[in-house]
Amino acid sequence: MNERPIDFYIKGLPFDDRQEIFKRMEACLAGKMRKLMEKPIGYPIFHSLGCGEEEIARQEAKSTARFRAVNEYIHACGRPGLFSDPEDTYRSAKEYVDLLTKMPKEALQERFGCTWEDYVPEVWQGDE
Repeated sequence: MNERPIDFYIKGLPFDDRQEIFKRMEACLAGKMRKLMEKPIGYPIFHSLGCGEEEIARQEAKSTARFRAVNEYIHACGRPGLFSDPEDTYRSAKEYVDLLTKMPKEALQERFGCTWEDYVPEVWQGDE
């Protein structure tokens, strides 16, 4: 049984497409997600690493491009994007963590309204 929300969203895609999605997710850099989620409190980790506002903006821009790349690929696979607004790095970082967080089978069933075996992935209809 799959234990992460992302497994529902990519269910049924060919192996190579699933691999490419995970490759693009990895390019987002999991370690950066915690830093991006600190936006409301002024990015203390970035600042503790000596990053100024320009460097933080550069890191946000890199992350935005990476979140967009995930969405572009999954759209090409005919599925809705995994990030609701790639331009919003704070929100996308939270969504990233949520997508990859292992959850009990019961919690996933409640979230998706069915078991993984019964889940039918949504088809992307174009501009979301």
